[in-house]
Amino acid sequence: MATGSDRETRGRRSNIDDELLELQNARQMFIERGRRGLHVENQSTPSHNIRPEEERDQFKTPCRANPSGNEHIQENGSKTPVATRLSESLINRVLSEMSTMRTQIETENQNKDTDVKARELKIKELALVERKRKNKQEESRLKQYFEEKEFELKIKEAKFKRKCIEQTERIAEQEIRLREKETLLLERISRIERKIELKEEELICRERFLSQK
Repeated sequence: MATGSDRETRGRRSNIDDELLELQNARQMFIERGRRGLHVENQSTPSHNIRPEEERDQFKTPCRANPSGNEHIQENGSKTPVATRLSESLINRVLSEMSTMRTQIETENQNKDTDVKARELKIKELALVERKRKNKQEESRLKQYFEEKEFELKIKEAKFKRKCIEQTERIAEQEIRLREKETLLLERISRIERKIELKEEELICRERFLSQK
């Protein structure tokens, strides 16, 4: 995501590109005018024939007032005014400065990109360290939790075993009591049966005695 600084840098770079293009166009215009020999002579050219653009050039470059001594013969034979050469030199210097500035901005952008990548890498490293720290904390917490649960289970297991032993002992005692009761009942049944047998024998004897009479 672009930041305010990135948008400002792109805006500055766009402005510099526009200014470079404008200066290059102006430089080409001066060169073409020099080649065609379109220079202004204040002594021979009436003021009403001077175009507004030439009028501005005349005020900016007073050395054109004496073109006869300040002209330069190019290789093709056309005359180039000193003012045109000075303007071209100025444009070249400005173009050089603008190019240098553009290079500086590109270098700054590269440095910023490098800084951003370094910061991103640092953030990733910090995030990794933080994640490891949190994982270690979570691992320690889970370990403590499971140790507590294991301890609780051991306690519950001991209680359950003790309870099972107690229940087994109670069941054994109940079985002993039941066996004792069963023995008593069997003895009582045996005594009752014995009494019944004696009664039967007594009845038989009585019947015999009665039958003899």
